[in-house]
Amino acid sequence: MRFGYGPDKPNAIEIAGVVKDVKHKQLRELATRTMYTAALQDPGSWRDTTLNVWTAINPARVAPPLRQAIADIVPGLPVFNVTTLQRTFDDAVVTERTLALLSGFFGILALLLASIGLYGLLAYSVEKRRKEIGVRLALGARPEDVLAMVVRETAVLIVAGLMLGLPATVVAGRWIATFLYGLTPADPTALALTVAAIGTVGVLSVWMPARKAARTDPMIALRHE
Repeated sequence: MRFGYGPDKPNAIEIAGVVKDVKHKQLRELATRTMYTAALQDPGSWRDTTLNVWTAINPARVAPPLRQAIADIVPGLPVFNVTTLQRTFDDAVVTERTLALLSGFFGILALLLASIGLYGLLAYSVEKRRKEIGVRLALGARPEDVLAMVVRETAVLIVAGLMLGLPATVVAGRWIATFLYGLTPADPTALALTVAAIGTVGVLSVWMPARKAARTDPMIALRHE
């Protein structure tokens, strides 16, 4: 391969290997075509050189002897912006982490409010059916059968709601896809946790009042308004 810095200065370069795509400035940028060359083959690269050092000890203890070693080799060479790779990564994702914390807080708050509303609505609907439960018990129905019936009917409603809500969530998630790093709008873990939370709250919201009503004396339940 020939690579030159001008039409009159071609330079033959041997290809040593191929590396993965690299994002140089921002994690959300698109990877661009990049070619790495040896410093001695690219004189202009010495104007701004980054030295990466791998160490098994605390990086803070490496900086002073590293500066001294560079000064011994090239006296007067300025060395600045000595930092760790972890610090560089943290600085690069500070915006994403702030958005993640805010989104997580409001997401949990929304889930909590939705759970409270769902609990109140379903518990009230079971309480309104207390007279019906009393009639079933008076006619010989077993309490566990009545309880299973109420939970089963509620589960159908919850599943229907989730089947409508999940596709809407995936579609709406595309609007914030540009703010996500390392995640997809339809993150399986987040969706699974949300479904589990809503399903658990829904079942408990009818199981507790239905269990109480099923244990009530049928005559008391029949007189309930």
